[in-house]
Amino acid sequence: METFRGIRIRHILLDNNNWWNFYDKYANLIRDSIIINVCKLLACGTTVLGFHQYTCQTCGNSKKVFHTCKSRFCSSCGKKATEEWIAKNISILPQTPWQNITFTLPQELREFFWIKRHLMNHIAKKPAKTITALAKKKKLIPGIFMAIHTFGRYLKQNVHFHLSTTSGGLSLDHSIWIREFFINHQTLKNIWKQQVIQTIRSLYKSGNLKLHPALSQINTYASFNSWLNMLYQKKWVVHLQKKCSDHRKNVKYLGRYLKRPPMADTRIVKYNGTSVSYVFLYSTEIILRN
Repeated sequence: METFRGIRIRHILLDNNNWWNFYDKYANLIRDSIIINVCKLLACGTTVLGFHQYTCQTCGNSKKVFHTCKSRFCSSCGKKATEEWIAKNISILPQTPWQNITFTLPQELREFFWIKRHLMNHIAKKPAKTITALAKKKKLIPGIFMAIHTFGRYLKQNVHFHLSTTSGGLSLDHSIWIREFFINHQTLKNIWKQQVIQTIRSLYKSGNLKLHPALSQINTYASFNSWLNMLYQKKWVVHLQKKCSDHRKNVKYLGRYLKRPPMADTRIVKYNGTSVSYVFLYSTEIILRN
């Protein structure tokens, strides 16, 4: 039986034991974080997570309110968390122009972070440190939000970093708000490249960097350093969007990046038991086969 609009991701995972069949076949390939969040989603709103029971002392009527999973992967919990975050921070965040910046890496360097995902922690703070260093020269402290993305727009492997910064900031002594803060594009790219290359070089020297097969010819620090210097000469993309002064729009943008679930239930177009059709920039289909 085909099910159109209204089907939930949770229903698809449970139907025909789709998730458990998939897990049984590919458990060794699934990261722990995925397993944990799927299990949270499946347990959301059930007795597995417990419940609060409320009883009227007058009539004796009783109602159980089941606990939710609070996972960002959960379309219900994630949507609620996004709405609550936006409502709260509209009155907290500074009403000033914000600028969104995307920091990317060359294809050759992205491979390191697919082999060892935890290495992303070594460069995750670099974009914010770069902006902070530039702002300090202007004698101000900016507000910054940042999110790590491991995939690009079309779901291709593409480790990159989204950063939003206030175009102004507090003075170094926290006494006043300084509104002017101009970021030079070329300077930003140069600092970003330098910091990433230095980090990669340090990881190699400490033995924490695993080279992918395409770099099997590199077996000395000198040859690795030469390869890094070649990458440094390539064009790195750091995209600066235009500043936006619409405070509500800026806060909603941040909320979506920080809290929104990966995919909303409303994007599911059709499910027939063996395939799912959903909207993502364009209509696509995933076949659920064992």
